[in-house]
Amino acid sequence: MRSPSDFQPAPCRLRSFVASAGLVAFACLAYRYAPFDFHRRQFGELYGFTGLRYTAGQFLFWAAALYVATLAYYYARVSDGAPSKALLAWRAATRCVHSGPQAWRSGLSPTDRLALLSCLLKSFFAPMMVVSMMIFCNGAVANGWGLFFGPPDEFGAGWLHGRSFWFCLHLILFVDVLVFTFGYLVELPRLNN
Repeated sequence: MRSPSDFQPAPCRLRSFVASAGLVAFACLAYRYAPFDFHRRQFGELYGFTGLRYTAGQFLFWAAALYVATLAYYYARVSDGAPSKALLAWRAATRCVHSGPQAWRSGLSPTDRLALLSCLLKSFFAPMMVVSMMIFCNGAVANGWGLFFGPPDEFGAGWLHGRSFWFCLHLILFVDVLVFTFGYLVELPRLNN
């Protein structure tokens, strides 16, 4: 285990931030240009309400920008100066690329392996979960709005009919995906995750 004196706090924090921001950008671009029709439809479809319309790509861009701004605050104020998992993953990946087969034969250290696998997992699931969370939130708001301001005959048909069912389903899915997205994106010792 390394001691805190082994790290250079300011440069390591900056490198950790740059690696984390690069990982966020890579994940968003990979999600955007994935060769699946499902992703293309999501990025082309308009969401939101009158006066506030956006595509999934625009939402993902602004969510990623907010996340990177939060990371900047975290690395500037809260971080202990140890290298982040993103920085360890970038280092391991570049070492594998530069060393070629020799790096694959010798294997990765457990710390580098954990960092690389963690970052790959986050890169795959985080954009998908953020976009899904936005879609479920929009569904809950639209159906909730329809419940309160829709035609009165919607209320008399029973709970599992119409907008009330879709409002509850979208709300449950939104909360569920919100909790898991937070768990994927935020690693804090205080939260023990």
